[in-house]
Amino acid sequence: MLKGFIDSSNELGSTCSEYISNWSKRGYQLTEQRREFEKKLEELEKSKDQQIKELEEEIRELEEALELEENISKCHLDALEVARKWRVRQSKEKDENLEKASRKIEMLENVVAWQNYLTNKQLQELPPLPKKQNKFKLLTNKVKSRIKQAKAITQEKFNTYILQKDK
Repeated sequence: MLKGFIDSSNELGSTCSEYISNWSKRGYQLTEQRREFEKKLEELEKSKDQQIKELEEEIRELEEALELEENISKCHLDALEVARKWRVRQSKEKDENLEKASRKIEMLENVVAWQNYLTNKQLQELPPLPKKQNKFKLLTNKVKSRIKQAKAITQEKFNTYILQKDK
């Protein structure tokens, strides 16, 4: 009878030892998984920051190009105005030359207007910065919720194990 009691105690101890070993392995696996998720999250955040910097740099370059184009357009308009004044002075002497010059001025004005239209259209077509921050926040929240779920499951199983052990 004593031997039967000792054998059943040894079996129960062995079973408990296996449960504790399995529980410990699972805890280690969850810890490793959490570390991997944290590493992936850091990599995603670095990638996001790099993409944002690249897009900001591209926008800055496009804004500089637009500013340069506007300055060139202003120079064209100033030159057209000076040419128009000069043509008015010359018109008293040469009517034929005035008609030719007027046509050229109108053509240049049309070219400048067309350039301004295209420049404004290109500026309007620039894509806004992507809102990837929301995606990264969602990913962060998902990872955090998974970690919380794993903790809750672990705590629940551990509590169940303690309750069984107390019985």
